[in-house]
Amino acid sequence: MLPLLIPILLLGFQSYGMYSQFKTLSISNIGPLTWYKYIGVQVYAETNKENIDSVILKRAKEIHQLNSWKEIRKKGADDLKNTIIQHPFIVIKYLGLNIFHNSISKSNAIETHSIRGPEKIYHHTQHLFLILSRLHNILFALLIMYLIYFVIRYFRNLEFSFFILISFVLYSLLTGGISFWQGDRFSIVYYPSILILIMYTSRLVRSKKHLQEK
Repeated sequence: MLPLLIPILLLGFQSYGMYSQFKTLSISNIGPLTWYKYIGVQVYAETNKENIDSVILKRAKEIHQLNSWKEIRKKGADDLKNTIIQHPFIVIKYLGLNIFHNSISKSNAIETHSIRGPEKIYHHTQHLFLILSRLHNILFALLIMYLIYFVIRYFRNLEFSFFILISFVLYSLLTGGISFWQGDRFSIVYYPSILILIMYTSRLVRSKKHLQEK
């Protein structure tokens, strides 16, 4: 009971803080705003035959002119509802493309980071870490695919905690698809959860093999 109570209390404190500061009863204001600035831009640019950079700039100006987070949320939520109703398949297309590209991209943090030191050494070091960041991003994307296969195969043998953790991973993966050009900024959040799930799956597979040998 206590392990479940702790995250509920944390979410409650976060929601209270959001309401006190922005007068919106939610965990975060980023949802509608992210939609409006990213995947909403992609869908609008395609359906209206406009350049994506010009749409980004236009929407940024529109957001800047609004007076409160409540207005921003409403504008984003209205755009979300209308876009899904009018262009559901284009939304699904860009959601999938964004998930794919974010899952194979390098780290934006490493790419934009700068330090003092010999330029040649820094350049080679940065290049190495960019390659490593892309490789581990792809690796963890493949591990998610393996976990989905594992859920399908061993559905009846899995514990409730496994479903909670895999739901968090899949939720983070899907919501990360709302935005583009993010690299591993969102996926790195659920890396620890994936490692825990992989340890669980290996333990379950070993126990299955042990029972079969008997």
